[in-house]
Amino acid sequence: VPLGARTFTAPMGIIFSAVRPDRVVDFEMVIGYLEAALEKSTNSEVRVQAPGWRVFKATEPGPNNTVLYVFLIDPTVPGADYGLGRILSEMYPDQIQEIWQLYTGALAGGGSLLNLTPVQPAPLLPAAPSLTAPASIPRPAPPAQ
Repeated sequence: VPLGARTFTAPMGIIFSAVRPDRVVDFEMVIGYLEAALEKSTNSEVRVQAPGWRVFKATEPGPNNTVLYVFLIDPTVPGADYGLGRILSEMYPDQIQEIWQLYTGALAGGGSLLNLTPVQPAPLLPAAPSLTAPASIPRPAPPAQ
């Protein structure tokens, strides 16, 4: 079972997973295992991660008509491992092979992890002076004759 660490360094993060359309049920079963593991884990790191971890399914099709799932982690626990393999294998040691096969079989490719940092807007430019025309435009005096 691959147990590669997936960590965040920013206050918020996203993991995108593209899933084969014919394997959505398998992937969502894995999500069910994950949500139960997050809820029932006795691991102190997982207990801190769990409240900020949500899973969404995109309405729009992903690349090559895949189904796109988004793991939204807000807030992240910087440096904590968000790899599903570790969390699932701790909670389901006797079922991890079958769960992992469902997971890897459903994926259409590797997931993308993004660290998100809130944008601090740059200061606004000072207001430009008003360029209104004077009430009456002076006209040159007619030439003296």
